[in-house]
Amino acid sequence: MCREGPRGTRCRRAARAAIHDGNGADSRINAVSVSYGESKDIVVGFKDKGFQIAFNHNLPKAKVDLYAGLQGNTLYTPTGVASVDDIYTLAVGTKLKFD
Repeated sequence: MCREGPRGTRCRRAARAAIHDGNGADSRINAVSVSYGESKDIVVGFKDKGFQIAFNHNLPKAKVDLYAGLQGNTLYTPTGVASVDDIYTLAVGTKLKFD
């Protein structure tokens, strides 16, 4: 899906999936998220692209969620403008639930 705005064209696509426990239960045990986006001419001649991949695993008996995610961004600059390095961010962690 792309849309024109005052800062240029922005596009974003996303896909999500959930894996259930196999017993027909409604709660999500695992979840995966994948997204991709790009924009162009926010500043004339510049273009950027990015992606994100995330995974969540729920351990209901232990009342713990484990998660991991990776995000990457690339900025393309016009000729004559100094280029910049790609940026990658990795996040890994846990969430503990208390009653």
